[in-house]
Amino acid sequence: MSDALDLANVQFHSSPDVRSWPVTSEITELRLRPGTLHLRHTREVEWPDVPYETTTQESTLWVFVQIDGRWHATGAERIRPNQFDKPEPDRVSQWIKEWLYNPQIWGPMANYVPAPGELVGFMLTAGIQRVGDASIVKERSNVVLVQYPDDRGADYPPFASLPPPRQPEPVAPPPSEPPSPVAAAAPAAGAAARTSDTANAGAVFVVLAKLESIHDAIVKQADQQHKDAEALLDLLKHFVGR
Repeated sequence: MSDALDLANVQFHSSPDVRSWPVTSEITELRLRPGTLHLRHTREVEWPDVPYETTTQESTLWVFVQIDGRWHATGAERIRPNQFDKPEPDRVSQWIKEWLYNPQIWGPMANYVPAPGELVGFMLTAGIQRVGDASIVKERSNVVLVQYPDDRGADYPPFASLPPPRQPEPVAPPPSEPPSPVAAAAPAAGAAARTSDTANAGAVFVVLAKLESIHDAIVKQADQQHKDAEALLDLLKHFVGR
């Protein structure tokens, strides 16, 4: 058994804060029909009766309504022992207004008329919690939600549930800006510079190769001339020696 509402942020009016009371009963039937409120739960006739005026009361029916985005709750209707069908006004739309008629007691919930289809919550507590607090056991039922009917009424279950929380819209990344002409030209300029450097290096290697070839030719020619000079000198020495 779980609550259809998170009670942590519910504001209570003229009724005790029962959020900590254990949930020992489950609402199984709820019928809102012209002239009759029909209600069944799993702990009916088991909660001890509490004296009220000249009779007794077994439980209190609570109502939950959402006003300006916040949930409000109060004990609204008295349930007698073995009272499964309780007389109510013919106009179902006016029930909450009939139950909660005094703004000094029920604040913003007073005279509230839910729109057809609006989510409204119901809960039962043991004892008396309508403008008071008297109970032998501190127990409650789960909170159920219904889509409130028009004056024709409706039967529940099925019960309603809160819509899932809205997920934040994904944020699109900012559009990327095109590169500036200077930034775009920089890679091209760098590539051109690298091409020019490569061409210059190639030209230098060609010149160096030619210089080495000339040097080798000069050295070779000088060696030959040196050999010729030595041969001529040897020949002169030969003639002089004779």
